[in-house]
Amino acid sequence: MRSDKLDDWSDFAGKLLGMQKIDRGGTALAFWAVTVGSNIADAAPVIGPALKYLLLGGNNINASALIRFHVLHCVVLPAAMLLGISLHLWRLRQDGGIHLPPLPDRPEATPDIEGPRGAGGGEDAA
Repeated sequence: MRSDKLDDWSDFAGKLLGMQKIDRGGTALAFWAVTVGSNIADAAPVIGPALKYLLLGGNNINASALIRFHVLHCVVLPAAMLLGISLHLWRLRQDGGIHLPPLPDRPEATPDIEGPRGAGGGEDAA
């Protein structure tokens, strides 16, 4: 993703956090961010109108719709990210970690099943 696209996304998502800045027009910015976000959801094929209704909690953008988007931004999205990262780390542990291909200048090391040499307990132990 290009940095200017990332800036656009963070700018759009950050408008909802401006709801606390009522004296500086934060609610107006949040209203337009919810308008844009709900219209993007409405443009989805087949499920668009139902998704828009679910996001807004009705057909109109009002104070409860702003609070829904604010909660989505501050609670649901971080929880979803935490769940995704947790599942990713759990799968890494289940699969045995990250296995990189061997480097061309050194052969892949073979595991020593009996432990390090000279550790005792073998035939050369006297």
